[in-house]
Amino acid sequence: MRGRMAHRGRSGAGGGSAVCRHDSAKKRHRHVRRRTVRVGAIVNRSIPAIRPADCHGDTIMKRSDVKLVNLEPMNLLAVGHVGPYTKIGDAFDTLAQWLGARRVQTSGAKLVGIFYDDPNQVEASKLRASAAIHLPEAPDVTATSPVERIQLRGGAHAMLLHEGPYDDLNAAWTWFYADWLPNSGRQADFAAPSFELYLNTPEEVAPDALRTELYLPLV
Repeated sequence: MRGRMAHRGRSGAGGGSAVCRHDSAKKRHRHVRRRTVRVGAIVNRSIPAIRPADCHGDTIMKRSDVKLVNLEPMNLLAVGHVGPYTKIGDAFDTLAQWLGARRVQTSGAKLVGIFYDDPNQVEASKLRASAAIHLPEAPDVTATSPVERIQLRGGAHAMLLHEGPYDDLNAAWTWFYADWLPNSGRQADFAAPSFELYLNTPEEVAPDALRTELYLPLV
């Protein structure tokens, strides 16, 4: 879950950055339970540092595909997280408990990890992220602390489909920002956060079958 790679040479309120920002957010899905289905589990875990040289190679190119897409704005229920990205799983746990206590139906829901800061420029204790869920139908429930309603902007994005273990996401983000972006002819919108959308979870499939969409906002 997070935007990563020294990718964005900047930090600040808007998009997350990352050269190896992914060293983290992952362990992602603990249980956002619903009345009928478990959306997933995001588990905190540490990820080994990836050097830029590790991010170029056939592995990522063969397993990933970049597409230019125009998204609709996405309305989410989210729990904010401040601290090491490796701990974002705690925010997903809080979100799951909040949804469960209100019996919110989450069938067909999607988990989203949003990352706002560059870990190369912001100390770990101050990194900002959001653990979020997108529900196919707006639930008739009032968002109360610690949950809030947020919206990801729509418009132009580059989407990289990553297939494989979460441990490899750092390398995928690094390649996305350090290799694909400078050679794409496009510019990143650093005022908006990058994010990850989890198509399945470790509870449903083996690590090699995990599918995660990485979204890089474009100008």
